[in-house]
Amino acid sequence: MNRLPTITSAQHLIDAVDALHGKPRDRKLAERYGSTIDAIRQRLIGTPDNPGALRRELAHGTNTPDGYPRSTMSNGPHGTAELTPAEAAAHARHRPPHDQHRQLTLRATHALDQMVASLNTLMSALASIDDLRNDNLGPAPKVCAACRPVRDIIATVYATGTVGGRLDKPADLCKDCYEFVRRAGRMPTHTEVADHERRGRWRIRSTPAQ
Repeated sequence: MNRLPTITSAQHLIDAVDALHGKPRDRKLAERYGSTIDAIRQRLIGTPDNPGALRRELAHGTNTPDGYPRSTMSNGPHGTAELTPAEAAAHARHRPPHDQHRQLTLRATHALDQMVASLNTLMSALASIDDLRNDNLGPAPKVCAACRPVRDIIATVYATGTVGGRLDKPADLCKDCYEFVRRAGRMPTHTEVADHERRGRWRIRSTPAQ
């Protein structure tokens, strides 16, 4: 986003975040949950006695579509009985094409992960703005030694050190770069950091990309 929003637009976004702690707007949800955050927590995780979507998925595993009995899964070569052509055709019509519960649960957990990551980026950017405004009142803020020259937003320093002796000397590292050093045993190059920015994950090579 290269264009700044209006004050009103920014306020609406902040109000949307604040509303997570208030009653859900949906009347049915408001009757069951005290806040939107509680509605998310209970429906996604829940309790052992009243499991949410993720808890149900982890309990069922990946082979049985949730909500469907095992008898509705494909038979024949992968099942315990052979079907006649007529039975196979009828079976295919009634068998769910995919595990919709699992797909929706993946979508929900991915959205939650993105929301938390975005919130962390927001707080990091605001902290950096605070540091810029107060740069004459104290030492310069710590920045990640590996990715600062490449990233547009200053990443919060996660750890300072040699990462268990993998580096020759201590370095300030954000969480992403710390994980890279822990796995690769070296600092990421600028090319690798830029690639991580585009892909959202590291591509670790035996020979560093320049």
